[in-house]
Amino acid sequence: MSARVSWDICTGVSRDTQNNQGLGSQLRDAAPAVEAAAEAYRAAALSSTLHTLREQNFQIAGVPGHRVSDIVYESGMRSGAGRVIYDEVMEGRNEILCPMCQHSEVSELDHVMPKTAYPALCVAPDNLVGICDFCNSKKSNRTSDDARRVLLHPHFEDVSADVWLGPV
Repeated sequence: MSARVSWDICTGVSRDTQNNQGLGSQLRDAAPAVEAAAEAYRAAALSSTLHTLREQNFQIAGVPGHRVSDIVYESGMRSGAGRVIYDEVMEGRNEILCPMCQHSEVSELDHVMPKTAYPALCVAPDNLVGICDFCNSKKSNRTSDDARRVLLHPHFEDVSADVWLGPV
């Protein structure tokens, strides 16, 4: 599924109210920017240059990242119409064990590029990776601008022989 379709589904029920100054329309109108952001992300993932992506290029104009994350990801995907996408990404994996530690079972989705820092990617399927809860909390919202410190991406790289995070 494309990031655009995912975005459209997850923002489809966002409403405009007197108190939110047309937030629903703002989010729906951001779909072309989200599509462009997902294309830039995919190109960077395919060329192993995720470390070059900058937060400022993945924002939704006029809406803080945490707000986008709360509305689009939390309300739109995890508990809204987009739940089918969340479940599809979780079920679409080939592996049972976490690709980061190869130890625990996959139990949740991680945002490779953090959803509050890169809100245009918060429901992009390519940015969502099934991992275990321990690795998700260990990784947290970290990214790196150093190519040697970027975590492998299981959608774009063969991670079967690599362990992402060592023991704590």
